[in-house]
Amino acid sequence: MDVGRTTSCDAEGLRVLARAESLARRQGRALVLTGARPFLVQLLGLVGLPPLVDRSSADLVPAQSR
Repeated sequence: MDVGRTTSCDAEGLRVLARAESLARRQGRALVLTGARPFLVQLLGLVGLPPLVDRSSADLVPAQSR
């Protein structure tokens, strides 16, 4: 899922991501977030969801959209 344009993520957003990850895992799939900005990478790490982030694309957000 491309989250490169995400500028904020509250408790509801985290709940949705955690639920989507759980559903994907139950179906034998993986939810991968691409284009995650540093704030989102840090937030996911704090709540225990860092495996969702595709580290190869985490910093590929164009500078003008940061």
